[in-house]
Amino acid sequence: MRVLMHCREDWRDHAGGDVVQARRWLFWLNELGIEAHWSDERLPSLQGFDLIHVHNLSRAASLFDTMQHAQRHGTPIVLTTLYWPADDFERWGRPGWAARLFGAMPRSIRERIKTSLRWWKHPALRTCLAREWRRGTTFLMRDVLAMADRVVVVSQAEAEQLQSLAGNTLTALSFVPSGIDADYWSEDAELGRRERMDEGAGASRDVLPRMTTAKASREGMLCVGRFDPQKGQHRLIRAVNALQLPLTLVGTENPNYPGYRRYCERMAGPSVRFLPPQARAALIDLYRQARMHVQASWYELSSLSALEAAASGCQVVTTAHGGMRDYFGQRVWYIDPHRPERMLETIQQAWESPVDPALARHVRQHWTWRQSAVRLIDAYRLTLERLRTADRAA
Repeated sequence: MRVLMHCREDWRDHAGGDVVQARRWLFWLNELGIEAHWSDERLPSLQGFDLIHVHNLSRAASLFDTMQHAQRHGTPIVLTTLYWPADDFERWGRPGWAARLFGAMPRSIRERIKTSLRWWKHPALRTCLAREWRRGTTFLMRDVLAMADRVVVVSQAEAEQLQSLAGNTLTALSFVPSGIDADYWSEDAELGRRERMDEGAGASRDVLPRMTTAKASREGMLCVGRFDPQKGQHRLIRAVNALQLPLTLVGTENPNYPGYRRYCERMAGPSVRFLPPQARAALIDLYRQARMHVQASWYELSSLSALEAAASGCQVVTTAHGGMRDYFGQRVWYIDPHRPERMLETIQQAWESPVDPALARHVRQHWTWRQSAVRLIDAYRLTLERLRTADRAA
């Protein structure tokens, strides 16, 4: 089987969870005997490929041309959506009166304002974004979903949201979970190095020490993730200030919210410290030192940092909205973003509770990129078999 793993054109400059997912799948597909190639071209060559795998429904404007191109060539399309409706966040998640005013607007108006801003910031995408502005983001997402031969979700909760978006018309759905890197579960340090080499320029080439959860003493709370109102660092800081618990925040700045990190720094008390993005070895060490990893996000589909923290032996507090229950069940603590008054209580209870060592074992045994790639191969085979059956019926 030959697969073209397709990613958005700006993946080098704006790496996110969708890029990590695609790169890890690329590595493990080849490890498992599938010939997988990488492309970020809008209209890639599809000759000799059995299917194309595209990503990120929020980039529907860019996906449309690539998927239409694949349809013209008769190449089956697998789409990983990474979708969760942002309506609640748009209404209540951003700090400031101007943001609340924007959130109070009808969805169709909000969508066109955001599309207009992207049109202004990204000249290379203006043709695609003009289509999104005319059609509307939600309707264009539905068009893209209808073009896919199979939709891959990273949680069952995401599948439910997609069915709601598509009007319960999706029939070819596969759950393929996210995972943790080999550095967090394998005793083979060389495997971790090779997995990271697939990240491209700038990736660490070092062989890291085997990951363990053993640590004589763990101190403080950790939150790893880009600085973004959707991630809710300001809400977390407000809670930590009241509890006076030590918190370390690690992450990049989101270019769409250039002043947000500074906003968080201004409101932080003396127990909060801020770190820039960390190299892999330093990040692993932070996970090993922390007693607890906390997220106050409006939603998380499959938080890689929460999975890494859990595999490293941390207590985990994450959001109740999204797909994290599919990964953790009742083994972690959940924050409801609609009930900020309960956040302090949940964090305090989690802080005072012992860490269950079974959590790290659970994540290492069930949620690795290797296991994820095995399920992805099954989804590919189901896609091709379904299309062959349809051709025979025709």
